Amino acid sequence: MSEEVMTDNVEPTEVETVETEAPESVEAEAPVEEIVEEVESPEDKISRLEKEREVDNRKIARQKAAAASLHKKIEELKTAQQAPKPATQSDAPKEDDFDTYEQFDNARVEFKAQQIADAKLSEYQQGQIAQLEQQKILEQQQSFQKSEAEFRAVNPSYDDAREEFEQYVGSTEISGVVQEAIISQAHREGNIAEVINYFGANGGERLGELDAIVSMTPVEAAVEIYKIQQSIKSEPTPTKTKAKLPKPHNPIKGSGAKASKSVAKMSPRELVDRFG
Repeated sequence: MSEEVMTDNVEPTEVETVETEAPESVEAEAPVEEIVEEVESPEDKISRLEKEREVDNRKIARQKAAAASLHKKIEELKTAQQAPKPATQSDAPKEDDFDTYEQFDNARVEFKAQQIADAKLSEYQQGQIAQLEQQKILEQQQSFQKSEAEFRAVNPSYDDAREEFEQYVGSTEISGVVQEAIISQAHREGNIAEVINYFGANGGERLGELDAIVSMTPVEAAVEIYKIQQSIKSEPTPTKTKAKLPKPHNPIKGSGAKASKSVAKMSPRELVDRFG
């Protein structure tokens, strides 16, 4: 008789479930991106410098036009003031020149009134000339300060050159008309800071040239300053140089998440790597 296996009363065995914690995910460190420097090609540099020069030339042209207009107004006022001279006392009407006293008296009153009007007009014109001259000086100072600041930004040694120049001017006897001719010409071209630097740079090595210029006539001195200004313009414009960051010796590359960087700032190589 085979044994019978009784399964009716067998209680089911509970299986204890053991929960195991999943291993924490290891966050991948963002790799250091390789610094790719965009090198400006010679053609791009020439194009950029030409555009900058065009902008500078337009600015100088506007400044020249404004200065010329102001100078013209001053000259017109000076010419008008020199036109007919106000009547003097010797021009006063004389009683013997008239048939009646009434005619003489009327002429005398008109003469006196004309004298007063001429005096007022002359006073007004003098005031206008002084005002325009002051405006001209102020505009020249503002223009010089602006151009000087721009020039100093790309020429750190400019202040040393200016000090040499000012020491020379302060210790040298220069004719007033020659000095005015030199200053006017320097402002006319709008690069007076460059002229100062030309003479005072490197310990004032070109001050001998200035010594010869100040002994010339006003016209000759202005012409020499003009020549120097043109030679300065033909020289390449100095620009600020940015220090380049060294490239990593062994750039680290990885498949982790890259640091956020806008598409506009990406180099061509970065765009290909990311979207290629």
